[in-house]
Amino acid sequence: MTAKEIINEKYEDLLDFARSQEDTIERGYEDACLVVTHTDLDGVGGNIISWFVQNYFSDKEDAPKWIQNFKHLVVYNAETGTVEDTISDFVNLCGMPRQIIVNDLSFLNSGDDTNEVAEYLESKTNLIVFDHHPSAEWMNKYAFAHVHPTGHGSASKIFLDNVLDAVKDRCINTSDEMRIDVLKNYIDTVSRYDTWEWRTNPKYMFDEYENILFDLYGQDVYIDRVTDMIAAQRDVMATYTESTLIENYIDKRDKKNESVSKKLHQISFKGYTMLMSLTPIGISSFSDEISRYLPEQFLQPDTIIAVFYADNRVLSMRSTDDSLIDLSRIAVELCENSDGGGHKKAAGCKLSVEDSMELIKLYYESESLPI
Repeated sequence: MTAKEIINEKYEDLLDFARSQEDTIERGYEDACLVVTHTDLDGVGGNIISWFVQNYFSDKEDAPKWIQNFKHLVVYNAETGTVEDTISDFVNLCGMPRQIIVNDLSFLNSGDDTNEVAEYLESKTNLIVFDHHPSAEWMNKYAFAHVHPTGHGSASKIFLDNVLDAVKDRCINTSDEMRIDVLKNYIDTVSRYDTWEWRTNPKYMFDEYENILFDLYGQDVYIDRVTDMIAAQRDVMATYTESTLIENYIDKRDKKNESVSKKLHQISFKGYTMLMSLTPIGISSFSDEISRYLPEQFLQPDTIIAVFYADNRVLSMRSTDDSLIDLSRIAVELCENSDGGGHKKAAGCKLSVEDSMELIKLYYESESLPI
């Protein structure tokens, strides 16, 4: 299948979304800036940065062209491994947009550090990718990629740094400067949470609150909350009422994690020791915190804490704070069709049908931990 044929695959999944963007589509897809960003907090940071650029910089005549392109904005949040399909859907329905931004996601590695879809898009539009996952570092061979696994923070921070570098010394008034400071502080919080810095430095222990509020409010309400605060030049932080909601959330989460920890099974899969559950519990309320409920004898430096979602064959993994292993590499090793990756301490992958059956068999043949 050629790259053009891949681009022309089914688009049904995006029909409803595209129709909801009628104001943009009526102006013509050729003027659109399509932003494809992840569904987690760092991905939503891409939504907020895109909103900011559209509202405060896209109309500045002295801004670089890629900044001006945000004037006609369409943002779509996508899951890992779906970048090609998401863009293909949009192109099928609306045609090729003027610009495509990919944030906190990457194109799939075909196995030889290439991707025909990305190369095709690069030849047809202004394509830019911002990412920080080690599994995406191969993309830096392309001029459109800005992939920095270390030293630059999360994908949204890389995105914002590029935006601010592009608009520095432009026509920015005092109010814009104040909003920029609020946005920078917010994205710094998102970055510290996404890269686990908040867990290793007590100074940032409250950074988790933003992710909790994201879980509580849902994407749309949460984005409105943050953008309203930025527009009003108010720091993005939890209110007194929100702090109460957060405390209740943490209490319920802790009780659930304590219960789930008693259902973990210790298995050996593909040479790796895993404490795994098949319980369908969300990643944010399962793997990130459950280790604190496990006795020390189960928390070895090479132990992987995992949850397997049998319905879509996704294995989500977390490591202990003092872990010596790199889960992003393991995810790539275990995954099917290059559909895996993440961070050193948090990663995931989609298993083949055969490996999924083996993993489920190992789980039911093992005993739960004696906790």
